Amino acid sequence: YSNTVVLGHTIASKPGSNGFMQRSGLLFVGALRDDGSPNVDSLLWFLINVFPILEQAIPDIKLNVVGDNSAPSLATISKDNINFTGRLDSIEEMYNNSRVFIAPTRFAAGIPHKIHEAAAKGLPSVTTALLAQQLGWQNTKEILVGDTPEAYAAQCINLYQNQALWQDVRDAGLTAIAEDCSQETFRKNLIELFN
Repeated sequence: YSNTVVLGHTIASKPGSNGFMQRSGLLFVGALRDDGSPNVDSLLWFLINVFPILEQAIPDIKLNVVGDNSAPSLATISKDNINFTGRLDSIEEMYNNSRVFIAPTRFAAGIPHKIHEAAAKGLPSVTTALLAQQLGWQNTKEILVGDTPEAYAAQCINLYQNQALWQDVRDAGLTAIAEDCSQETFRKNLIELFN
């Protein structure tokens, strides 16, 4: 349909104070209740196919997984460098202390709110082409994109180790949030819906 409008949502940028050097580790955020759900599928795909490559390249790498993690398939995962926090009342500190946000989603619909939230908190993301397309964001500008295990791992390593790239992606993400998720954009889209 030619008159389709994506209303979206508003989100205010509140980037954490920590810079590149004060941060470490990867962060995954999402409800992990049902085997076969997009979140569980993406996390398992990442842990099985991507994480071993990262462990080779960055020996002290750690992953924090935030969210209800009651899916049976996750019960067998027990590694010192993977921390399942469960649900947290606030994840501000996680956003401020982590260096890279991962969203290895392989199937999904709608707007990837978790990428918007991470970007608004000043945490750059590595994601899949699917989510980049849904956001309308560009690889190596607002986010880094990889679809194969090797490509995804390479993007994580690059973003994790390259301070200049990290800062550029962080800044572009904050700019995109200001443009895509502002009150003004939301209001404009709302008006278009009723015209």
